[in-house]
Amino acid sequence: MFFTVVKDSIFIATDSQKNIEQLLNNRIQNESTFKKIFSLNNHNLTTIIPVKKIFTNEPSINNFASWAALNIEVLPDAISASGVLLANDTIPQLISIFKGLKPQQNDIATITPTNAMSVISLTFDDFSIFQRNLQKYSGAENISTDKTMVFESVSEFSSIKLPQGNAIALKSIDLDLTKESLSKYSTPLESFKGITIHNFIEPNLFVDQFSIFANDTKPVFNFIVNDFIVFAENKEVLKNIITSYLTNNCLSTTNYYQEALDQISDESSLLIIKLNENYTHTISRLLNDSLKNISFKKYPIGVLQFNYDRDFAHINLVCKESSATSIKKNIPGKVTQVKSILLENELLNDPIFFSNHRTGGKDLVVQDVDNTLYFISSRGKILWTKKLKNRIVGSVQEIDLLRNGKKQLAFTTKKSFYVLDRTGRQVASFSNKI
Repeated sequence: MFFTVVKDSIFIATDSQKNIEQLLNNRIQNESTFKKIFSLNNHNLTTIIPVKKIFTNEPSINNFASWAALNIEVLPDAISASGVLLANDTIPQLISIFKGLKPQQNDIATITPTNAMSVISLTFDDFSIFQRNLQKYSGAENISTDKTMVFESVSEFSSIKLPQGNAIALKSIDLDLTKESLSKYSTPLESFKGITIHNFIEPNLFVDQFSIFANDTKPVFNFIVNDFIVFAENKEVLKNIITSYLTNNCLSTTNYYQEALDQISDESSLLIIKLNENYTHTISRLLNDSLKNISFKKYPIGVLQFNYDRDFAHINLVCKESSATSIKKNIPGKVTQVKSILLENELLNDPIFFSNHRTGGKDLVVQDVDNTLYFISSRGKILWTKKLKNRIVGSVQEIDLLRNGKKQLAFTTKKSFYVLDRTGRQVASFSNKI
């Protein structure tokens, strides 16, 4: 149902009776910020919307800005929008915390697992200015100098929401300096896939300093990967991030992210990434009634970017559909983890692939530091173990003694020679004494 009226020789149609009543009673928008953005008079801009609230994670960010003027495009495989965002000069609004700061490059996608639900990334080239702006907005008191020193060598702060829990990531421009400032809060705990895990004893650090963006994350572990120091709520989170990074299964390797990246700037003041259908509320609330009849379920990614520039911010939005090439194209060096196995002891050498004549695939053979030999299926199941008296010397060879396609393992230790079939049994015709 539509309501119509003619006022001052202008025909007006709307689906809101309330809007018609306000218009007839001269209750129109006279705010100076609205007049300023309305006066842009850019033919490429198709809508002006209020942006007082942004839905990131929970809770939402209130008093974000005042008005945005956008050009919205709905394409067969994407929804995009670009334009400008204005804040009110008389009251503190969140977008103004980036005033006086130059947007930096966002690299958080290089360590974000593809099963992440959302990412919030903000950058700054001078943390003292950022801290002063944020305190002005929130009215928060200064936190102690020794704690803020952690962020002096940081250019990007990110909050990652995963199915297993939350993580915080700091991108350092001087890793040694950042590690030194964190050393009083971290103690080595254990190693996972060659990366040292630390206990972290200051879980409130990020809630105290970045409460608006930290998603109430209180980490108890941290580790270093690339230029990032990552803080995790639990071990499942850190294992997800480390495994994804080492197997090249991060957001930056996906085609849909790369295609979305082509439509936005390389640098951002604030970057909000919503993934795996977890962004419908965020994007639809931002665009309000402009896209209320659009379904977002076919888009695996939604990217919302803000770049502060003097007294306004540039805004870019991309919701990208997975094309056939995005799904089928292989990323060089990308590995898909099928199963993670925890053995009792550390491995003595690298895993060895062994042909499976039944499936045509590859099984694994490994020896641990206790000289136990493991035979592991391609699905990650330990099929058998064999205790050896000594470590394997040289390489393990795959042979076919009977020339029937059924392979055997051949190897030597310090005192023995072994030929084992795929069930772990010694082939009878061979002595195992050297």
